[in-house]
Amino acid sequence: MATTGTVSATQLNFRMTPDGTVIKKLPKGTSVEILKDQGEWLKVKVGAEIGFVSDAFIQRQGEPTPAGSTSSGTGKFHFSGKTAVAPDGTELRSCQ
Repeated sequence: MATTGTVSATQLNFRMTPDGTVIKKLPKGTSVEILKDQGEWLKVKVGAEIGFVSDAFIQRQGEPTPAGSTSSGTGKFHFSGKTAVAPDGTELRSCQ
């Protein structure tokens, strides 16, 4: 049986590859089928599409949601490669 999860960020980038091109943005509450856990990235299926999302913003089925929490993130920014990611999944990139 496949593991499923739900997007906990306001919007989450759905990518072709880890840290790759964004295919589309998944709204909060979107259900995903987790195909493979690759550490910070999950290979997931959404409808008929397969892509990658940040593990930090997927609430896995059966995992408790921390009290008072609206996302599965830490409430702090984290980095994905050279990109800063806000707790809601918003990516901030340098203009250099």
